[in-house]
Amino acid sequence: MPVAHCISWYFCNPKTQPMTTRLLTYLVAASLSLTTLAQDLPSTSPSATVEQTIGVTKIKVNYSRPSAKGRTIFGGLVPFGKVWRTGANKATRIELSGPVVIDGKELPAGAYALLTIPEQGQWKVLFNRDPELSAAKYKEGNDALIVSVPAKDGEFAETFTISFCDLSVDAGSLELRWATTVVRVPMKADATAQGLANIDQKLQDKEIDYAAYNRMARFCLDRGERAKESLEWAKRSVELESHYWNVYTLALAWDANGKREDAVQNAVTALDQATKEGDSSTADQIMAKLKEWGVK
Repeated sequence: MPVAHCISWYFCNPKTQPMTTRLLTYLVAASLSLTTLAQDLPSTSPSATVEQTIGVTKIKVNYSRPSAKGRTIFGGLVPFGKVWRTGANKATRIELSGPVVIDGKELPAGAYALLTIPEQGQWKVLFNRDPELSAAKYKEGNDALIVSVPAKDGEFAETFTISFCDLSVDAGSLELRWATTVVRVPMKADATAQGLANIDQKLQDKEIDYAAYNRMARFCLDRGERAKESLEWAKRSVELESHYWNVYTLALAWDANGKREDAVQNAVTALDQATKEGDSSTADQIMAKLKEWGVK
């Protein structure tokens, strides 16, 4: 008889087992049943992840989402004036791929425990260097940054929610919302310096395609940087492979270098191509730019 069958027969035949062995078998079986049951039941505070890129900095937040269930939340379930894990189960974790500026202070790249101290009308938000820290073991002195932000009334939210709002190219707000309380933490991540550094690194590559040349030129033109280099990159992009969108970038580069006639000529060409390819959105954008340049 195969070994596996022997073992199965042994454990399934009570006559072959002493009382202690049978008891152990029952306990193991019961434990496995409970484990399976726990895996199949929903969590009262399910885990969630929210991600957002601000500038070129990626921000990731992992947290658990408790529900109000008719309870008084802030000043009740969550006391005022005490450190809160900002969710359920364990402290909320926030990860930054690059630095962000909050309340005029820089928070370096890294992983942090996101803790809060709720108060009426204002909260303290703590970014602790120990991302696994529990609120119960919190001690002052290891926070990378502490800021105070307003706590305002908002539409009722049954389940605690963390999200991002007020987004622009280089800024956004981390929003905490539960019951009728809304807290927003404004963040800035100026991508200009990092973007230029990324361009310098890209220029070290032996092969750069037309799309990369276009992206580099457009990034600098949008931010008023490296106009002369942008013109060369835009030219190279069109030389490698011409499309209405990189021809339009070339038009913008000519204009940034004081060559309005060349800019208009390329913009008109780009407009004609965009119209033929049915890209009305880009066509409208080009027409608006031509109007800005005084072209009827």
